[in-house]
Amino acid sequence: VVGTYGDLGGGGSVIAETVDTEIIDAFGKGKGPGAKFEDLKAANFDPLREPIFRYVIFGHQTNGRFAKNDCTTGVANPTRRDFLVTLGGIDLDGNPCWGTVGPFSVGSSSQQSGTFMHELGHTMSLQHGGNDNVNDKPNYLSVMNYSFQECKVPTTAGVVPGGCDYSRLVLGKLLDPLDETNLDECVGLGGGLTGKVDWNGNKIFEGESRCGLIFANATADVNNDGVCISPGPNGRPDTAEAGDDKIKEFRVNDGPNRFCQTTAKPGSDDVEVVAVGDTPNQPDVLKSFDDWDNLSFSLIESSGGVGSGAFDPAQEPDPTTIADSRRFMGDLMAPHVTVDQTGPASAKPGDVLNYSVKIANTGRGPAMAAVLQEKSPDGTVTTSDLGTITVDSELTRLRSFTVPANACPGSFTNASASLKFTDFPGQDFTASATTPLQILDVAAPTFDVSLSPNILWEPSHDLIEITATIAVNDNCDRNPTVTLVSITSNEPESGFLGQGDKAPDIDGAAFGTDDRTFFVRAERGTGQGSTGRVYTVTYRVTDTSGNATTKTATVTVPTSQAVQ
Repeated sequence: VVGTYGDLGGGGSVIAETVDTEIIDAFGKGKGPGAKFEDLKAANFDPLREPIFRYVIFGHQTNGRFAKNDCTTGVANPTRRDFLVTLGGIDLDGNPCWGTVGPFSVGSSSQQSGTFMHELGHTMSLQHGGNDNVNDKPNYLSVMNYSFQECKVPTTAGVVPGGCDYSRLVLGKLLDPLDETNLDECVGLGGGLTGKVDWNGNKIFEGESRCGLIFANATADVNNDGVCISPGPNGRPDTAEAGDDKIKEFRVNDGPNRFCQTTAKPGSDDVEVVAVGDTPNQPDVLKSFDDWDNLSFSLIESSGGVGSGAFDPAQEPDPTTIADSRRFMGDLMAPHVTVDQTGPASAKPGDVLNYSVKIANTGRGPAMAAVLQEKSPDGTVTTSDLGTITVDSELTRLRSFTVPANACPGSFTNASASLKFTDFPGQDFTASATTPLQILDVAAPTFDVSLSPNILWEPSHDLIEITATIAVNDNCDRNPTVTLVSITSNEPESGFLGQGDKAPDIDGAAFGTDDRTFFVRAERGTGQGSTGRVYTVTYRVTDTSGNATTKTATVTVPTSQAVQ
């Protein structure tokens, strides 16, 4: 994959990717051979820019975790001047490490942006917990936090822009410290950011604020950092999770309940760090941090930068590490959002339909960045930004729709409501509801019928062919069914005319079908008060919904030519 970023004002150049530069060493801490960062920098960066510029290489792979096929996102140099972003290559199983372009791993835009900000943050003195190296703290909203590194910082209107961001919340002002041994679940993160959070997952909200059945605070490991089992020389855990223990950073950790429930797999090289039933060593109080007010921009006053203690590039994340972090926080603060919509099941043209949408969150934590799309039966969509939906909150939305006068069955089949939202670590979810709608066709078809000829003269006693012309109109059915119902005469078929009387008077008519050609006899009674013969022809037109209209037309045999 080849790209051009430009020289960003001069001083840098594109480095050709070869076998010799495919793996760039993790600043002397790599697990195998690799191109030396300092050599690449010396060959491609103007040293005159050194005092005021940081230098970054978007490389293929590094070797902080493994000698080859290492999917580590990147690594920063402890000198605070240099860093790597490495989102290429394949993992140990031969799969692309990160987001792809075609078959090539290059990282999605959010992975590239977030990793760049993350490693740049290390060069400005930020650690994985802000001013400490405690990772995955729910109250530390920064790309430095593995749970949010892929530009997934939660968005809260008017408080946190979210996305690609360093933390900007003042400790004690908006986000309180989280004491894992003394958690008020009624408060959540504090500052109104999340609402209630069921930290220990027992489906009961506990806290001194008295929002639930238990008025004492709870205990929970909210960042899953208590190590129970660590991997052996193979670098991977062979032991499956037990109880509520969770795998994170290739270790089996204690899960929300803060004690180990997993025994190392017999015969594996895994190391049981803490016995089953015991609580691993871990910080009790997790503190927030305001990144933006504490960034160290200067390269002249260079102190610290990558983290407390010894520099270890293996502590930078790979896809599994980020996925584990996001999975744990997602489960810990999982929203359970339902969308229920009520509305009529059937309607007629001209009816006004009223729909009600009820949204509820009965989960463990908030639904963030919620956007509701309400679709009317005609496909019109209304979008509403609902922001954060906290636990135990309910929202009701009302809307109406007028069925058009020309609506037909099948033209408007449903109304729907769909809510898109994320959990706290930014994983996408959707909840939706659909109300089926049947439009009723209650309008009968209209039609005109004419007969030709409609006057028979002279009364020859012959059968004369009659043709019916029918013009049909129906709003919903282009081809309604036409049926010849009956042909009747006002005179008896025999015994009325006397001499010359013939039968039958009606012939060739297929009743019950769409028969528009038939025969009637040109004769009529004379004397005995006869006013001429009238044949009455009846047709019925029926649409697919069963609506029917009946009409008649006549053929007359007059008493004399003058009566025509």
